Amino acid sequence: MANEFDILLFDLWDIGSRYYTFITTMVNCLLACSKFNKKIIILDRPNPIGFKCEGNYIADGYSSFVGALNIPNRHGLTMGELSYLTKDMLSIKVDLQVVKVTNWNRRGYYDAFCKIWISPSPNMPSLDTAIVYPGACLIEGTNLSEGRGTTTPF
Repeated sequence: MANEFDILLFDLWDIGSRYYTFITTMVNCLLACSKFNKKIIILDRPNPIGFKCEGNYIADGYSSFVGALNIPNRHGLTMGELSYLTKDMLSIKVDLQVVKVTNWNRRGYYDAFCKIWISPSPNMPSLDTAIVYPGACLIEGTNLSEGRGTTTPF
């Protein structure tokens, strides 16, 4: 498909947690654009749960689709910042442009600057869900249910 385009426009909204799979999609897009010598433009989005970094890192040999980058569970970055970090961490040579988010204070949660929540996916119906997601997903490796697929998951 890379022969069909000159520029890849990436517009997915990460919610501030390492295992939210939009990060891995962005990593794969950066790698593909590098391989096929294509430009990628990332439309930056605010991190809805603020700037704090919390949690563990991935142990060597355990990266996966829900952990493509060795960053904390709650990373505190925007998608644009993550794209620059990815480029550096993985030594990717790619024509990358980030359209930066404006009028955003990274010290606040999403509701401090925008009153309308637009769900980035069916399992992320609210800001409250995004806030608890980095911690609540830690139980996914157990036999407990985090409520995925319900109207109020996590």
